[in-house]
Amino acid sequence: MNKEEKAKVKEALEGFYRSVLLKIDGYWVCCRLVRLTTFKNAIEVLVWPEEEGEYDGKFKHLLNFLLQDCEERRRFARPITEFIYGSKTRAEMKKLRIPKKHQTVDFNKKGTRFEAFWHNINAMISHFEKNNEFIQVIEVRG
Repeated sequence: MNKEEKAKVKEALEGFYRSVLLKIDGYWVCCRLVRLTTFKNAIEVLVWPEEEGEYDGKFKHLLNFLLQDCEERRRFARPITEFIYGSKTRAEMKKLRIPKKHQTVDFNKKGTRFEAFWHNINAMISHFEKNNEFIQVIEVRG
């Protein structure tokens, strides 16, 4: 993606009722701005694998791919790394001062979860560029 295409995508995803159709490594990807809550908007990513035939305008929501450990989830979903246990639990366990050899659970362990919505256009584009080789803007709708 060059600078002009990035600017075109960013401009299109700033307003509602507009979407961007991308061709990314054999996948049709549609990105559009949606309202999550009253004061929160996000970019929704819809995916259509090319091997399932010609694109017919109907996308599979990325939520279908979030439950499985698959290629689409790694390429298009937003990864979020966070602690498995909350800060209160970690603080309480630290106060107990249990020797490491007697601890059965690592309370500082982190896990990764994936979301179908992106809150930052720049983060989405950079994630797409890092995890995919070929990105082409097909059309901007709306």
